[in-house]
Amino acid sequence: MVFEHLLVLFSFLLAVSAFPFDKRANDLEVVLTTQTSRVASIEDIEITAAVTNNGAETLKLLKYATILDGDLPTSSFTITKDRRPVPFLGVKLSISLSDLDDSAFVTIGAGETVTIVHSGLAALYDFASVGTGSFSFEPRINIVKADEDDVRVSSFSDLTVGTSSVTVDVTDDVARRVLGGLNLVEKRARNVVSESRTLATAASSYVNSRGTSDSLYVAYWGTNAASRVTSVFNAVANENSSSRTLDCVDQYGVCGGGTIAYTVIATTNIYYCSIFFNQVSISQLCGGTTVAARNVRGGTTLHELTHAVARTDDVAYGCAADQRLSTSQKIINADNYNVLRAWYSLKVRATYDETMRGISVGRGLYVTSCCTKGALICFRGVSTIYELSDQFGEAKASPSRAMFLPPQASLGYKAVTYNHWHDAFSMTPVRTCQTSNTRGVLKEGSTIPFLHHKPDPTPTPATAQRKESTITYPKRRNK
Repeated sequence: MVFEHLLVLFSFLLAVSAFPFDKRANDLEVVLTTQTSRVASIEDIEITAAVTNNGAETLKLLKYATILDGDLPTSSFTITKDRRPVPFLGVKLSISLSDLDDSAFVTIGAGETVTIVHSGLAALYDFASVGTGSFSFEPRINIVKADEDDVRVSSFSDLTVGTSSVTVDVTDDVARRVLGGLNLVEKRARNVVSESRTLATAASSYVNSRGTSDSLYVAYWGTNAASRVTSVFNAVANENSSSRTLDCVDQYGVCGGGTIAYTVIATTNIYYCSIFFNQVSISQLCGGTTVAARNVRGGTTLHELTHAVARTDDVAYGCAADQRLSTSQKIINADNYNVLRAWYSLKVRATYDETMRGISVGRGLYVTSCCTKGALICFRGVSTIYELSDQFGEAKASPSRAMFLPPQASLGYKAVTYNHWHDAFSMTPVRTCQTSNTRGVLKEGSTIPFLHHKPDPTPTPATAQRKESTITYPKRRNK
């Protein structure tokens, strides 16, 4: 009897050890699926990867040459037929770690899952070299995470990844394709159009919710009816032309002299110049750039789309010039739409008097247990609690009088610089807020620059005053 029990136990342990992976033991899980397991042509292969973060912290993952890269023609799969590898024909990269931006990473929150759809695989692998048959697709999982905002090699950490594979039978067409750049250009064009639509939708909502008495509205639209402004934003948000071209080639020789992009009114086609490709994504609006810089690619595309769908004009450029226009000029000037959507994104409401009192008394900022859902780090002045959130938007009235700050707050910060002119914050990383945080000094003895201003519940560029000073926090022991 004892022998039988031992035999059963041994069999159970053997079965457990043979299981391919233990989900609880892996940092990430990758599950592959396909709409159909049998296709006539390699053109019809489409595989979806669901990547789940099993950990308790948000992960920022470098995507190149892994299953996370659904944009560039890098190798996301190891493909075999009858255990014979299918050669990769796509692109292999040499990257500068110091120049990596957000587009190089995929960020996955704790317990969250992201999906990446992989299509267009026909030109990336030499299916013809092995012929028709049953192909096994396994995800490339040499995935590393970046620590905070530091992307030096030494800051990268390996992850444990659990995987699955899929099999697709190709019955007919496995002819070798030629890799072209058209699909990539189309995908990037769709991305910038999507960003411009996102900005337009949010700007329209902002105008609808705040009305014509809002300080920003008055600055950029004067006494124009809100319906005239939102009609332009809505036209961009709903733009879905199948005939309009977004072209990366300067067909008309217009580029040069600082031109970012242009629209040919006769066709409403949009052409991008070399400067455009140095512009940043909309995620940079809250820390990586300013409104006045006018270097957000989604904003540039929004500007051009207002020409295409609403026949706006170019009367003036830049915040100050846009505000000096007459009421009739403001409603037709494309840059007013571009600048206002950035202003709305950066606008943060705060109790300015209390902000200054809370910091100037020299008590310092302390990490507290005030973290709430969505807050990534929080600190306390005197009687006001401020929470750094990963969400755009304004603070809602609450007992804690929370103030929401930009997405970069996901890393935590020690140096806080407030720029009243742009309602923007720039900071440097220190620590991340944990839900079980205990009270403690954020940074002992640190000196933090802070831009002073006149208290103003509804700031505008015209009323903002800037004066830079430094405040030294006292050294305190953690409690």
